[in-house]
Amino acid sequence: MREIGVHVPERLVEQLDDFQDSRGYVSRSEAGRTILREHLRAEGFWPPEEDDA
Repeated sequence: MREIGVHVPERLVEQLDDFQDSRGYVSRSEAGRTILREHLRAEGFWPPEEDDA
């Protein structure tokens, strides 16, 4: 898993709290990944939707 440093707004952190595993990783949850992916896409850190393979 690759880690990147990106600012995540407080409102997003509150949403993601529901999807963390016991170690604090959101990435294991599909719903959490979707929230993060949409935020990162909006910030320009994720490719456009057609590249989600």
